[in-house]
Amino acid sequence: MTQTDMNVASGEISKYWDMKLAAIEKRVEKKLADEARRRFTESKDRWRNYRMQEVRFRSEFFAGGSIQPLIANMCYAEITEYRVAELSSLADALHGLEDQP
Repeated sequence: MTQTDMNVASGEISKYWDMKLAAIEKRVEKKLADEARRRFTESKDRWRNYRMQEVRFRSEFFAGGSIQPLIANMCYAEITEYRVAELSSLADALHGLEDQP
C-alpha cells in the first residue's frame, strides 16, 4: 500500500468508529432521565474536545510528513474505539438497572 492508501484506509476506520460511537451514544441517551441526559450531553462535548486535542497533540510530532494523517486517524480511531467500549459497558449497566424492581 502507498502512504496515500494507508491514509485513506485509516480515515475509513475512523469513520467506522464514529458511526459506532453515535449508535452507542443514542442507546445510552434513551436510557437516561432528562437531567442525566443533559449531563451526558455535556460529557460528550467535553470528551469530543479532549479527543480533538489529543489527536492534534499526537499528530503534531509528524507535522509536514505524509504520515501525519495516518497517525491522526489511528489516534482518533483508537480513542473513539475505547469510548465505544466504555459507553457499551455503561449501556449494559443501565439496562441491568431497568430490569430491577
